[in-house]
Order: sequence, then structure tokens, then C-alpha cells
Amino acid sequence: MVQALAREQPIVYRRHPEGISPGANILASVALASGAWCWLHGSDDRIAPGAIDAVLERVARDDGIAGVSFARAGFAGEPGREHESLPDPDLLLPDDRDRPHRWADPSEALAQTGLIHTHLSTLVFRRAAWAASLARDPRAPLRIAPHYPHVHLVGRMLVDGAGAWAWEPRRIVRSRFDDQAIEYYDGHVRTANSVGLPRELATIWRALLGPRDPAVRRLVERMHAMWGVPQARRQKHARDGSVLMDLRLLGMARIYWRLPRFWTRTVPYLLVPSPVARAARALLYRVPPMRALPAGDHARVRVEAPAAAEAGQEIVVRIAIEALGPALRTARPHPVWLTTSWDDGPPEQLGLPHAVRRRPETIDVRVGVPWTPGRHVLAVALRQAGTGPLAAAERHVDVLPWPG
Repeated sequence: MVQALAREQPIVYRRHPEGISPGANILASVALASGAWCWLHGSDDRIAPGAIDAVLERVARDDGIAGVSFARAGFAGEPGREHESLPDPDLLLPDDRDRPHRWADPSEALAQTGLIHTHLSTLVFRRAAWAASLARDPRAPLRIAPHYPHVHLVGRMLVDGAGAWAWEPRRIVRSRFDDQAIEYYDGHVRTANSVGLPRELATIWRALLGPRDPAVRRLVERMHAMWGVPQARRQKHARDGSVLMDLRLLGMARIYWRLPRFWTRTVPYLLVPSPVARAARALLYRVPPMRALPAGDHARVRVEAPAAAEAGQEIVVRIAIEALGPALRTARPHPVWLTTSWDDGPPEQLGLPHAVRRRPETIDVRVGVPWTPGRHVLAVALRQAGTGPLAAAERHVDVLPWPG
């Protein structure tokens, strides 16, 4: 396939005689490049139609930037049957994620985009700035950041004064999100994601800016909010939790010990043995079972959505739900879920905020817009496992060509 493409496109293909680490592959890829700008990719990423033109237009518009971070869309499902997945959490993105930005101050640029830098396909940067930062100490990236050398080098070029850094909210990349990160990994890898990788990121930022820089604290606080308490809870409640995993999780202290919230919110979970945490959760969250509902009207759903949106972008959908009969819960054996879907595509399953009773509940949900221009139908439904839809509503959305 690559050979066929290389006859039509200027492709440089390199296969190492022996396997090397992912971090070393990133450095080798940029070393093979010859253009003024580089755009890294992972093997499970796709670019949107017109994405290359959008990148070229953005970098040509501002010759004072060292690079730019683009937003991304998520997708899940089997090849040929992909559907939009949940968007990135707000903590991963800049404060005002929906507007373009440009930061001349290196600390502020890293504070705003340091976490999204971990995702290869969102980065576009000047090759000369990368090479100059690498030349300072060629061994430093893999020594400091064996998994994330690109994060170290992008930060290094900013600290060295290579230029400003920009943010573009256009979602030009589609990344596969359906590995569910933590859920399907074994205990060792789960712990690596909770402790090893955040520790590496904290090491990078402290080496670049110093351990007491306010930007480092902001980034570590964001990591703690995303991966501290949530990961501790999830792993303590996991069925395969063990004392060994509990001991590994104590390594979080090396990352977050400066944060008061770590001691008040995360440490209490870390000190509880996994078997005790699972037993306590079973008692605390014991709820009445959700029975299958007979045919009839059991709920009402109303949806508000923009009349038009750009292809591949995100819209905020306001959903009002109300039970007309028994309370609706996500408890077994017949849990009720809120779902969104486009046209006749597979539904994206969302959890209910809590038991839905006989009063309206309104929630806002970010939904990815289809990539194909035209009129599309957004369907929102309450579905019960084993029975089917309990209530549904639809809205038509005109999808405009991207980029608009």
C-alpha cells in the first residue's frame, strides 16, 4: 500500500531493522522530514477532509509562531462503521477551548496546552525549532521523557524563544477513543497510566520551567483532577484490585504532594485496601433493581440543538428528560440509558446523572457533528436494556462544509 502511494505522493518510508521504542520512533520520524513544518501522527488517527489545507493556511497566517495545537474529534467502532465518540475533557484543553488563541509567554502556552501536547496528532511545529532544541542535548528527550519526547521538545523550543504557540479549535484530526484507557488494561498498565505517565509529564514541566513555576502547578492540578481521584476510585473498585496495586498507587505522592487537594481527596482512597473499598462501594451504592417496563409511555424527552453547524465540530445539545411513571435508573438488570445518534448510525450511550423522577431534568451534552455536509437528523432517546426506546426526540441540523 505504501509503495503504491509513494508512486503518486512524495512519501519517505523507513522500517527499522529492529524494533525501537515509541519515543525513539518519534525522534526518527522528524529526522527523516525535510519540510519547514512537521505534523506527527499515530497509527489510529485520521485527518478530516481539507485538514492539510487548513494547517497550511494557519501556519502561513502567522510567521511568528513555533507551532500550533489543533483540536481533535474522537471516534469508536469497527473500521467502516465508526461513530463519533465522547469529546476530550475540558481539563485537557485550553481555558477558552472554542476560540483561537496565541500565547507569546512560554509558561502560559504550556499551562494552556501542555496536556493536549501528549497527543501526537494535535501538534504542528517548525522543524528548525525542533532541531535546534534537540541539538542542545540530543540525549535529553529520551532520558527525561522516554514516552513523551515530543512534549519535552515542544516545551524546550518555547522556553528557548523559538516563537509563540497557537491554539485552533478546528477539529482536523479524528482519534480512536474506544480503548477506554483504563477499563480493559491489566493492573500493571493501569498503574502506569495513573502514576508512571503523569510522573513523566510532571518531570518534563519541572525541568523546563522549574518546580515552583505557577504554570507547573496549574498543569499538575489539572492532571490530579483528571487522573488523581478518578483513577484512585476506579482502581480501588476494580475487580482485579490487589494489595500490590495499592502499593503502586502510593507513587502518586511523588507527583501531587504539593497539592492540598491530593491529601484531602485522594490520599483517603489510597489508604483504603482494595477489598475494603469494593465492599464499601457495594453497600453504599446498593440501589433497587431496575425492572423491565411494559409497553406504554414512561418518559418524555425534549432536545434543543443549533440549526446549523460546521462539519466535524462540536455542538452543545440541551436535553430535558422526565419520568412519567416509575423512576428511571441505570441499575441492573434492565438499566435505562440516554443515547444520542446521527441519522441511522449507532447510538452513543450516556449515563443518567441520577435517578430520573417525575420532574424535568435538564442536562447539556457536547455532541460531535458528522463530517458529511447536508441535513442530518440528531436523535436523542431514553433506552432500556432488554426492552427498547422509552422516549425519543429528533432535531434537524444543517451541516455546513468544513472548513467554513
